[in-house]
Amino acid sequence: MIGDEAGILTAGGATEAAAGTAPADEAARTGVPVGSPFADAAGARLLTTAAGRATATMTIPAWLAGPTPGGHLGTAAVAALAEIAMGAAGNAGLAADELTQTAALQLHTRGPAEGWPGLGAAAPAVSVFVPAQAAGRTRPRQVELRAEARVQDTEADEAGAPLRRVTATVSTPGGRPLATASAIRAVVRSTSADRDRAEDAAGLADRAGPTDRGQADAAARQTPDGLVRHRPPSHPLLAELAADVDHDGDRVTLRLTPPAWLANRLGRVHTAASCALVEAAIGTVLARRLPTGSTVHTLSLDLTVVRFLTLEAEVTAVATVRHLGRRLAVVDVEVGQAAAPPSVLGRATVSRTSHRLSQP
Repeated sequence: MIGDEAGILTAGGATEAAAGTAPADEAARTGVPVGSPFADAAGARLLTTAAGRATATMTIPAWLAGPTPGGHLGTAAVAALAEIAMGAAGNAGLAADELTQTAALQLHTRGPAEGWPGLGAAAPAVSVFVPAQAAGRTRPRQVELRAEARVQDTEADEAGAPLRRVTATVSTPGGRPLATASAIRAVVRSTSADRDRAEDAAGLADRAGPTDRGQADAAARQTPDGLVRHRPPSHPLLAELAADVDHDGDRVTLRLTPPAWLANRLGRVHTAASCALVEAAIGTVLARRLPTGSTVHTLSLDLTVVRFLTLEAEVTAVATVRHLGRRLAVVDVEVGQAAAPPSVLGRATVSRTSHRLSQP
């Protein structure tokens, strides 16, 4: 994909546009694929790109929507889109064999979860942990997000190793901001081995992408106080990844074999996928620790990427509750592989509330 002088993305191959519509105009409305397996699997598309700027959109797939098929949008999709947009902005203007990789990321959300786009028609304000049948079997609807990202400045600690500071705002198509993000991204040069690995991952992802498989039913009942009592369902991303979940007090350990569609343009696990996995781990550990009937909403997420996660080894994510107060919780997440030290370090500050089912 290339950008024209106005910064509108056009596809590398010819595409048929509507009568009387220029291809660039069509791309400005619908966008073009990002070009990495995870971003494309998640439904992200680039609308515009220019030197140090990018606009991306995403129609949220069910496996990235949140803890359950009903209720409100979760932070996993917001964090993933922010990372994808910042990557596109950071990569703009680089040489063909260069791209940027996140070293550190911060995400701050705006407003409570109840104010975010709903995923079901007239979805009631109930626990985000309530399985679909307990929430009235609301029909999931498509939710679209938009992200604007730009490079703020470029620094170099040493020659040949520049760093780019990138910021992003994620909002609804109508312009209501949902979150702001910032990242420090390092410019890396891809090797022939990286390109071969990326081609292999893209080929495998085309044959075995995400399936939006449904969640298993979970027992639920309503108590006289109106709060929901239930066995927490799996996060849809973890169900999609067929992750093993082990609970041990304040800690949850997730284990999974990374599929090819989690890859970035280097054929390694995309940082946006790491963001989503960290968010899924946070929701999973809190679902076991909080009173049922609770909702959670990530207020801030800090992520440090120490090294790449590869597709060739099992990924382990360990989420630990560090603090659980009446209003706020603090959760640490470490993601790594085999016996190596953690590759991704995350810390989230989460708000918590309780909701009751609507009375008929």
